[in-house]
Amino acid sequence: MAKILVKVLQLDKVSFIDYKDMYKKPLNEEITIGRADDNDIRYGLPFVSRKHGRIFVEKGIFSTHLDYEDYSKFGSTIIHWEGLHGKSKNVKGEKIKIKPGDWIIISRTEQDGMKYGLLLIPLIG
Repeated sequence: MAKILVKVLQLDKVSFIDYKDMYKKPLNEEITIGRADDNDIRYGLPFVSRKHGRIFVEKGIFSTHLDYEDYSKFGSTIIHWEGLHGKSKNVKGEKIKIKPGDWIIISRTEQDGMKYGLLLIPLIG
């Protein structure tokens, strides 16, 4: 059975989080991100909302694709398509289609830069 996988990089450490760096769920489930304990990916800094966002599979009539839905009240959530040199968009409060390998960056506000935060890379495995 296919699964959603998320590789997580903690930006201030510049290394992948080793103690819990891969989250696997059946493809029809979601992976939640936030500060609260009931999230799958928990990150306890003040710029992360209790329920910051979720990655999930959207099954349509003609296709199945990944989506990211943002619920954040604090900080910044940016989607980068095609990695570092691709397009990017701040998605505060939006639902957006993503592809495996796109980057989801949760950080302090854009003015502060991306010194602290998480880089999430969703994959299907």
